[in-house]
Amino acid sequence: MSFNLKSFFLPSHQRSISPRTNGQSISIRVCWCAGLLVICYFLLVTFVYAKQKPKTYRVWIWQENGDCLWNIAKKFYGDGRKWVIIYEANKDEIADPGKIYPKQKLIIP
Repeated sequence: MSFNLKSFFLPSHQRSISPRTNGQSISIRVCWCAGLLVICYFLLVTFVYAKQKPKTYRVWIWQENGDCLWNIAKKFYGDGRKWVIIYEANKDEIADPGKIYPKQKLIIP
């Protein structure tokens, strides 16, 4: 018994249709092409996002540029209230969100 991938995905009432049938053959081909395009799109998107490196930020001295999670969030996201996002991504690096130290390397998600 041979396995036919095309007939595997067809509904049972269409499995006996000859591939040369005009109207249904075109619709089957269109479905296959659309499916392949969707798969290629998802593979491309996955590949592109997998290649992107996360942004990092090196903490500097408070007196020079006022580095704190609020100001860093304001700089990257435009809203200081999003400092929690940076804190959650760097919990292993930041023990207390009220205290960050010079030369700490923070990941900006």
